[in-house]
Amino acid sequence: MKISYIQEQGSKELTWIPIIDAYNKTEPLDLSFFVLYKRGSKMKRRRKKIIRRKRRRHDTLYLLLIFILLITLFLIRKCVFKDSKQLPILIEKAAAFNISGDVLYELKKISEVAEIDFVEAVVLYSLENDFNVDENSTMDKKELYKFCIEDMNKIRKKYNKKDVQKLYTIYYQSLVDVNVFPVPDIGEYIYANSWGAARDYGGKRKHLGTDIIDVHNKRGSIPIVSMTDGIVEQMGWNEKGGWRVGIRAPSGAYFYYAHLDSYSSEISEGKEIKSGQCLGYMGDSGYGKEPGTIGNFPVHLHLGIMVDISFLKEELWINPYSILKFAEYNKISWNSTDENS
Repeated sequence: MKISYIQEQGSKELTWIPIIDAYNKTEPLDLSFFVLYKRGSKMKRRRKKIIRRKRRRHDTLYLLLIFILLITLFLIRKCVFKDSKQLPILIEKAAAFNISGDVLYELKKISEVAEIDFVEAVVLYSLENDFNVDENSTMDKKELYKFCIEDMNKIRKKYNKKDVQKLYTIYYQSLVDVNVFPVPDIGEYIYANSWGAARDYGGKRKHLGTDIIDVHNKRGSIPIVSMTDGIVEQMGWNEKGGWRVGIRAPSGAYFYYAHLDSYSSEISEGKEIKSGQCLGYMGDSGYGKEPGTIGNFPVHLHLGIMVDISFLKEELWINPYSILKFAEYNKISWNSTDENS
């Protein structure tokens, strides 16, 4: 039925009437239909508003639940790995290597007798002591033995496996190839823990090694031998390091011997060498762009150890001081023919 305004004859007002037939008489329209329609429209609009409000509430609730879930997961992770420290902090502490050489030596002896993993023992002992076992602290050999035989299995479960594995890689490369002290049983020398000390040649920087100093300050008098087996990776002049030799050990660590006075005639780049083999003689070369620069500091050997690890983008140098103390238990006996051996 079509609805429209029409005007009856004799009437001045417009009224609602249904047009049923253009040729038949029309009747007034019942307006209750339009009142109901209007009420229905209002109710629909109200329903839509209510639905929109509910949706907004649901969306807010949903976001709140997601936020609570993320916070819960974060807290659970913190609780589960409460014994695992931040890896960068662990690496920094591991690189400082503040575990006394005496402890390293005793752990090595116990591991050989008890047939346990020496490097794992060092890693777990370091973690248990927060990477700080001073060389002057009292060492109880019975406690060390108990640690290796009884405590390691319990301690192993306390720490994050991935972190332990990364620390193991660092310690493995630093220790496993070390066989002898770099200075034979001749000559008088001193050395101290100068890790991180300020250096200013070539710009401000930190000392990333240990200096073994000739007490008589006589260049060319003390032979330097390789601490490890390996390949001669680098030789020649270095502005800071002077005449230096870089040995790549089998495990991947790089042993850096700097400030030499001269080289052994038996070594060359790419050549395979054995631990205890002569590399050259202690000197005072370096701190100069001109090859052969000497006399800028006392006669000494700078020893550096850099590990080759895939999970760090930058170089990681290890404090050699405790490793030298550990290696000092095994010096080679020197005679003049050893240079050609």
